[in-house]
Amino acid sequence: MSVLIEGEEALAITPSSIDYFDLTENDICIVGFDSKPVEGEHRPSIETGFHIAVYKNRLDVNAVIHTHQTFASIFTVLNRPIPALFDEQVLHLGNIIDVIPYGVSGSPDPALTWCKTWSASWIMIVTAIYYRTMARFV
Repeated sequence: MSVLIEGEEALAITPSSIDYFDLTENDICIVGFDSKPVEGEHRPSIETGFHIAVYKNRLDVNAVIHTHQTFASIFTVLNRPIPALFDEQVLHLGNIIDVIPYGVSGSPDPALTWCKTWSASWIMIVTAIYYRTMARFV
């Protein structure tokens, strides 16, 4: 999970290998767009390059969240969009949530693909060694 730091070419991102339930604000890493740590004692997420690529290519994105959801991962493995199952999903997520092709975990390749194939949906599922859900905060 990361948040763009307004007015800077930097982001606040969760560290690698620390359980989210154990995180404190002191564990959050500040990283520049050059991938160099600015602040924090821990190693930033292996997905830092992915997050940076999103922020560099999508100026309308202010936060990135990736998760490892079982059912969303099934759709990514099948390379099929996730259909809305009821009206509340359509209202909040749109008719479908797009799926992006495989990309090696830790590389910016999936982010670049995502930036090029952005659809009207503001959530996209990315296929990779670690499956990620991207969300744009408005």
